Parts: sequence; structure tokens; C-alpha cells
Amino acid sequence: MVDIVCVRGRYFRASDTWEIAHYQDEQERVQKKTFTNWMNTYLKQKNMKVENLFEDIKDGVHLLSLLEVLSGERLPMERGRLKRVHHVSNLSTALKFLETKKIKLVNINVSDIADGKPSIVLGLIWTIILYFQIEDTFAQAGVGEDGEPRPLSALEKFRKNAKKALLAWTGNAITKRYGIEITNFGKSWRDGLAFNAIIHTIRPDLVDFEQVRQQNARVNLEQAFSTAENSLGIPRLLDPEDVDVEKPDEKSIMTYVAQFLKAYPEAGEDPSLAKRKKNPAEQELADYTDLITWLNTEADEVLQIVDQPVTDRQQEYMDYLAFKTEVDRREKTFKKLEEKAKTKSLQRLTPEQWKELDTKWNQVYRQTRMWLWKLDASLPGETRKIWGLAQPGGGNNGVCT
Repeated sequence: MVDIVCVRGRYFRASDTWEIAHYQDEQERVQKKTFTNWMNTYLKQKNMKVENLFEDIKDGVHLLSLLEVLSGERLPMERGRLKRVHHVSNLSTALKFLETKKIKLVNINVSDIADGKPSIVLGLIWTIILYFQIEDTFAQAGVGEDGEPRPLSALEKFRKNAKKALLAWTGNAITKRYGIEITNFGKSWRDGLAFNAIIHTIRPDLVDFEQVRQQNARVNLEQAFSTAENSLGIPRLLDPEDVDVEKPDEKSIMTYVAQFLKAYPEAGEDPSLAKRKKNPAEQELADYTDLITWLNTEADEVLQIVDQPVTDRQQEYMDYLAFKTEVDRREKTFKKLEEKAKTKSLQRLTPEQWKELDTKWNQVYRQTRMWLWKLDASLPGETRKIWGLAQPGGGNNGVCT
């Protein structure tokens, strides 16, 4: 009987110790390279650069500087000629900051980072990428994950998996336009077609797609990475030899693809919806139909939680933030219709339809604030200051300050 072991998503015979070690080393090399390049695209704003990730992260200065750029916040930092005690202080500040963002840090501790342990450092940077590059971008863009095998409740739709959501975005950007099936962030990207397809979706003039289909993987990958960097401003995190391998590293490819999402979120819009934008009158009616449907179904279902007791405060607060993000996204559509109503320039909506929409929108907006007040009331008095929850009339709508 042959013993089989699974190492980071790939199966080996237990006796293949050299192959296992080589695979682990190669995956670590690619992740280290990708994550270092990703960090440096932000750290250049601080005139800083990571040369050796496992060494440079030890004192916490690069890490805190990265978090400052990503969050737009100032963080306390020890500088100068630092000893380990100062390193620990900086790293503790960084981890506490991440915890205030409700970011789960599993098996990541200060001492291991200060020692530069590769698996811990890579795990930490990946967690930061997931939150600031992928999940936060989806929250801002309002991009959801589609194609779930079972119906999701309205509340569950806000508890998205970053990988599935990014796959859904690439599915719209690639599969529905070019027939290229994207089922993962590994082998689906090896031949370079998918990378070039995203570029072609954004700027068709940059890629001769028929030619790309006839080229080999290395040529396609080099063309995609170079074109994206030179013409679209997408930093080059990878090289062809990092992707054209038997098992490309999923985290590295997700990190790279997420840059396209952040810079060009509209590339992942469902192409079947594009026709809505051609006619202003039809767009007005489509906006109304989409908004009133959401208010009467999904929003109503989610807001039933307002009348229920708080059982898991942290999870419910995250649900509130996700729903509030969706409300803020849809408010742009409502305000556009509201302005037309005020200036009497509505083309397709009747006065009755506008009144129905206006009434329902304000009802949902009030209930959303009531949800926040309920969460605030469930906290001890002193704790409320930590959460930064809005009081009635406070005007910050639940944004921590």
C-alpha cells in the first residue's frame, strides 16, 4: 500500500521527499517574489522598498508603512537604531491594527514574524492582500459571487468568499466574452490566454487575440505582463516562468489578477447588461426596476435582523458593514433618479412609481440606521467608544473614526 500525502493542495507519495521539498521551495519562492513586488507598488509612496521580505519585515517598519499606505491612517512607529524590543513593539502595533479591522489572524504571532519565519510572514502578507486588495475592492465595487449551487439568503450573500468572488469577476471578464473557462487560479492561467483576455476586454486595441491563440504559453505570458504594465499601469508581479509550471501558485495569481479588478472593476461587469446603457430612457427604467426589486426583496429580508436579538455581535457587525456598503453603492442610483424627479426630467417613470421608490428607499435607510443603533445598544458603555458606532444624529453612519 502506498502512502499518499497532500502538500499545499497537491498530492505526493510519502516517499517522494525530494519532490515534496522542491515543490514547497518553489511555491515559497514565487509567493515571496509576488508578495514583495506587491508590497513595493505601495511602499514607493513612502520612498521605501523591500529587498528581502523575510529580513525586512522583522523590525515592523516596512509592515507599518505598508498598512499606513493601504489604510490612509497614521500609525505609531518605533524608528532609528532598533533593538528586538522595538521590533516587537512595531509588530504588535501592526497586528493590533489588523485586529481592529476585524481581520482574522490565524496562527500568526509577533515572535514568529520577528524571527522572519517564511510560512508565517507569507501567511500574514496574504491575509493583508485578501483584505485590502481583494475583499475591500469587492465591497467598494459591489461585485458579488454568482453561480452558487444552492440559493443563498440575502444575508449570506454578503458573507462572500474572496476566491469565488474573484472567479465570478473573471468569469464575466473572460468566459462570457471569449469562451475561456476559468475554474481556478492555477492551471487555468498557465497558457497566458486568460491574462490577455482581460487586457483585451479593457483595451481591445492592445491585443490581437487570434494571434494570441496561436502562440505558446511563455510568449503569451510575457506579452500580457509587459502590456499590462506599460499600457494599463498594472505592476508586473510575475514572470512567465512563475506561471508556466505544472502547478502555478494560486495566491500569487490571485494577487496579480486582483490588480486588474482594483484598477478596472468595470471589466468584470456582466456583458449581457451592457445594452442597458445605450438608451437614457431605458437606463432610467432599468435603474428603477433594479433598485425597487432590491428594496422589496433582498433589503427587506436582510433587515429582518433589526427586530432580532444580537447573538454574535462581531459577525452581525460585519454583516451590517457589508449591507451598509451595498446601500451606499445603490444610493448613487437613487440620487440620480431623485435629481431627475426634482427637476421634472424623468422620462419613463410615472409620479406614482417615483413616490413608491422614494418611500421605500427612505424606509430602508431608516432601518439601516436602526440596525446600527441596535448593535450600539448591545455594547457596554465604554466599549461603544472602541467600536466607534454612530449615535442617533451622530452623522458618521457607522464608520469608525
